[in-house]
Amino acid sequence: MATYQGYLAELGVKVEIHFAPDWPTYKRMLEQGQLPMFRLVWYADIPDPDNFLSPLLHSTSPTNRTFYRNPLVDPLLEQARKELDAA
Repeated sequence: MATYQGYLAELGVKVEIHFAPDWPTYKRMLEQGQLPMFRLVWYADIPDPDNFLSPLLHSTSPTNRTFYRNPLVDPLLEQARKELDAA
């Protein structure tokens, strides 16, 4: 974790690192938008781009932890979800 502090300090950004005591606390903090910067793993459990795009970027997704909102992106994600041709 000190590595993040070092890299960002080189850019003039001071970072304080705090740890949540457990997953429920961390999850609650994420959902409430209390973490301006966080580390969280996401992996493809199925080979489909939608497994990354919609959960992380659609404005109504409960796992959109960065609260990304773009009225142009949501319809594109919804359209892509209906596409059967992977190419």
